[in-house]
Amino acid sequence: MNGLHAALDELATDVPVYGDLDRAIARANHDRRRRYGVLAGIAAAAAVLIVIAGILVTTRGNDSAPSPVAPTPTPTPSAQFQSPGRGDHPAAMYDAGGALVMATMDQEVRAGSATLWRRESGRWQKLGTLQHAVPMHWKADSEITRLSPGPGQQDIIAVITADTANPRVAFSSDGGLTWSYLSTCGECWIHAQGDYVYMVGFESSTLRRAAFGARDWEELPLPTAPDPDSGYRGPLVLDDGTLVIVEATNPDDCGSSGHYRFSRDHGDTWSKRRVTPGQATCIDGPTGNTLYASGDLGQFRSTDLVHWEPVVVDGRFPPSPRRDLPASCWKRDPGYRWVSEPPLLVGDEVYRLFHVPDRDRWTGVTHALMVSRDDCRTWQKATH
Repeated sequence: MNGLHAALDELATDVPVYGDLDRAIARANHDRRRRYGVLAGIAAAAAVLIVIAGILVTTRGNDSAPSPVAPTPTPTPSAQFQSPGRGDHPAAMYDAGGALVMATMDQEVRAGSATLWRRESGRWQKLGTLQHAVPMHWKADSEITRLSPGPGQQDIIAVITADTANPRVAFSSDGGLTWSYLSTCGECWIHAQGDYVYMVGFESSTLRRAAFGARDWEELPLPTAPDPDSGYRGPLVLDDGTLVIVEATNPDDCGSSGHYRFSRDHGDTWSKRRVTPGQATCIDGPTGNTLYASGDLGQFRSTDLVHWEPVVVDGRFPPSPRRDLPASCWKRDPGYRWVSEPPLLVGDEVYRLFHVPDRDRWTGVTHALMVSRDDCRTWQKATH
């Protein structure tokens, strides 16, 4: 019996009594709730970490600003490859670094807007519109739309003389697609050259200049002319940017006083008063960086703007800056009338604007762009 009692006592050792059983059940329930709480806490912490990680990826750190949102790029105008037609009348042209740029108008009897064209690799591209343009030689040879290069490869300057008392200047920095306009200057001479546009009014004591793309003029004082009845003509601009102003007694004089000044710093300062070779000598203008003059004593040139030497120029005076053109390009063509604009060599082709008869217009004259591929011996129309 003692062995049986001992075995029963060993089996009952781990069995709690009634009160101990209630406590054991309560303890088990507590442990189960605690385990569930720990698991829920871990899940919540993981969710928080995911949110924080997302914020860090977005902000790239507490000290970094959010990445900027790039603006939607403005679409560039699509190229329109089409040729000028019969209703597009040439008004101006220039060499844009191996490509021909031309302005045309839809009529030749009034001022208006001009269409810009570019010819390269044998085909035409339609560009933008130039406002306030005038037809070629609308009323006089001095009234014209003139295109010239600016400081950059895509820069164009347009000087528009619709009225000698109210010339205009326009700038394009994208090859002629869009234009900005400089305020008018009243009665004045305007010369465009690279970085600047210059203007001198005959009765004004100031030089006005405007950097490429400016909307208004900057005024600089000019030296006082000894003769109170004299004013300045010009400025003439050499290829290196040197300015020359000539004293004259009226706007139409070539320089009857026989004196001039020059500036090598865009008009900030001026040289002393210089004398031409002979009182009746007119300064005709520059070719490159050489200044030419002529009068009753003959023809002269100056390379330093101080000393003059006599020269004999056979043909055009001052000589043409385009030495790369053959002499045949300067002769009159028997079938057409020249326009005052010089021929333009673009690549292997020579372009020139001509007066041609037009029976459909009361003026009897229109203009055409012609091209020569044989040194100006023969010409063909460059447009339809």
